[in-house]
Amino acid sequence: MEKDKEISQLHDFQKRMHSRIEEYAKEKELADSDCKSILDGVADIPGYATSSPKVMWVLKEAWGKEDENGKITGGGYKIWECWEPKKFNTPTWLPMIYTLYGIRQGENRVEYRDMPKADESMVELLKQSAYVNLNKMPGKTISGNMREKYNLWREIILEQIEAYNPDIIIFGGTFDTMKEDLRLTTDQPIIKTPTEEIAHFYRDRKGRLLVNAMHPAQHHISWDYYIDEIVDRIRALNI
Repeated sequence: MEKDKEISQLHDFQKRMHSRIEEYAKEKELADSDCKSILDGVADIPGYATSSPKVMWVLKEAWGKEDENGKITGGGYKIWECWEPKKFNTPTWLPMIYTLYGIRQGENRVEYRDMPKADESMVELLKQSAYVNLNKMPGKTISGNMREKYNLWREIILEQIEAYNPDIIIFGGTFDTMKEDLRLTTDQPIIKTPTEEIAHFYRDRKGRLLVNAMHPAQHHISWDYYIDEIVDRIRALNI
């Protein structure tokens, strides 16, 4: 009964939040007929509410298209409309899916090299997580400093984090931008991955695990190191 109430509340929140994002984009004159906001949150709310642990991803921005005058166009969709295996045309979604797969194995540790090929059932793992972008508008293929865009959407992003209330938040190259707002228990990480640049782990004052990770589409570390080291540290912390 309590879980049904949580699901209903999340549905109501997300509906209101999507309307708010669209209205805010118009109010700030960010949106027009060629450029619209990109809605984020949770694709499968019942799946998210019943998942354990609840995982949120915080990334930078979705790609738009740049016209001959340098204007960014696109948007007008929900981010999870990209989450079909046949539409995986960027390296971002797959590392996220495999990381979630590793987290969800409970006591049965599975290394990346032994994971099955991503299919529709594994895409469901991504749909059962929360996904938030710092920028709710289409961006360029290479994101620059996100501070200004985060400041623009800051109130909405922080409200999303509180409403979805995840157990784990994985920041893909976004932690430093948000750090001052995260209410950490200590400025020093509680644990690091052996390959230190992959991820540092923190707690916030509500007990949530915060993962300061490289962006999943990074090209410096192979997927097996990136995925296995993040998953192993989460498992070690008994999340």
